[in-house]
Amino acid sequence: MATGALGNVGMVAMSLVGLATMISARRAKGQAKADPVEDRQRDGQAEMERRMASYLAGRDEGRSKGP
Repeated sequence: MATGALGNVGMVAMSLVGLATMISARRAKGQAKADPVEDRQRDGQAEMERRMASYLAGRDEGRSKGP
């Protein structure tokens, strides 16, 4: 009988820890500090994606015109 009660208390404690972790993560997310290296990497990735989209659009446009 005591094992069941301890098991329930453990489940409640784990739930509370998970909830507290989620709340602190959301709070920390709003306080993110600027990272110039990460910003450069993100900008480079976005530029590469724009170039790839442009390339694919031009390639697909050339195919649809036919001979």
